[in-house]
Amino acid sequence: MKIDRIVYDQIFEKVKPLLQSGRPGDYAHIKSVYRALMEICEQEKYHVNPHILIPAGILHDCGFGFLKKKYIRFFTGQEKVVAMKDTINDLTLAYVPVCLREFGFSDQEIEKIREIIRHSDEEILSVTNPSIELQILHDLNLYDRFLLHRLKLLKTLYPDSEKARAVLEKSLHHIILPEFKKKALRRMHKG
Repeated sequence: MKIDRIVYDQIFEKVKPLLQSGRPGDYAHIKSVYRALMEICEQEKYHVNPHILIPAGILHDCGFGFLKKKYIRFFTGQEKVVAMKDTINDLTLAYVPVCLREFGFSDQEIEKIREIIRHSDEEILSVTNPSIELQILHDLNLYDRFLLHRLKLLKTLYPDSEKARAVLEKSLHHIILPEFKKKALRRMHKG
């Protein structure tokens, strides 16, 4: 099924300045997630609601853009980001309705999108019976760790190859959907 990209492209353009001013790598990450979600929705492998899944993917990291650039360096790296996670998540969740109302999203749609975003960055999902949309975004976030640029960064952060491998194995273990698990495993063996 061909997805009409107009509204999603508009949302992406609206949030682009936040993504570019946030953590290094967020813009590229969201661009990659957006592309992957469009492909997933068009292939119809999963029974998803694109009107919920795609905006959640585009907006899920935008809260980092609310930090002033001079302070962002204090919130990079896993330990620092984890410490700020709740605050950033609150900023993101507060921005979602402001952004999406402009594009005609209903309160019910906005709440579903916020629920996906609220949990999508959890290593282990805390939600019982998560929606397929949440599973996909969660898995894409974990799968991102297996992309070439992230593998290079991981080697810098963990010069000990055993520690780096342990980080990847932990991420791999928490990926839910077999398709993403297989792709991550292939990348892990390549990297």
